[in-house]
Amino acid sequence: MQSTDLLRELNAKLLAEIAKLKKKFAEIKNKNGELKNKNAKLKQIIEKNARRDAENVEHKIRIKKLKKNTLVTTALINMQNSYSVGEEEILKVTTVLQPDAESKRHFASGPVIDQPINGATSDNINIKSMNEKETDIFLGEVYKKSVSNKIR
Repeated sequence: MQSTDLLRELNAKLLAEIAKLKKKFAEIKNKNGELKNKNAKLKQIIEKNARRDAENVEHKIRIKKLKKNTLVTTALINMQNSYSVGEEEILKVTTVLQPDAESKRHFASGPVIDQPINGATSDNINIKSMNEKETDIFLGEVYKKSVSNKIR
């Protein structure tokens, strides 16, 4: 009988230990669930930060391009202003008065270089020859490349 009592006592201790282990397992399982939730939230934050960082890189590249374009545009405008013909000169070249019409404007379709307008050759002084225009275009391209290289 003593052995039965010892076995019952041992069984009771083991049942109590099993209950403690089950309780501890439930606590660990609960904590594991909380950690999984926290981990999922952290992953979302990391993904969001990665997307934001990628957007920032794209924006930085775009800003660089815009600054470069601004510099080139400013240089071209300055260069164009130094070679520009005033609006009055353009109107003198492109406007042809018709003798039977009352101050109608007729825009020339062909080249007007070396063609006197209303017999006044002095109006054509500011008109560039085709060769000069090609030279200006070439110099403009060379200038653009040099500005672009300086920016890099």
